Amino acid sequence: MGVSAKRRPKAQPTTLVLPPQYVDDVISRIDRMFPEMSIHLSRPNGTSAMLLILINSSAQSITGPWFWS
Repeated sequence: MGVSAKRRPKAQPTTLVLPPQYVDDVISRIDRMFPEMSIHLSRPNGTSAMLLILINSSAQSITGPWFWS
């Protein structure tokens, strides 16, 4: 590219700030939608959320290898 080539401005990172109660409610609804997995939400650093998602072994057979020997 030449020196005169126009450069795109860098995209600025966006931050979405939602109330913790809203996030808790959404995660709770998602947890109820998918009974084959459980979602545990914790907030070790105050308002930042950390999710632990566990998938039951019965769901593993669906996502397991697609080939058989």
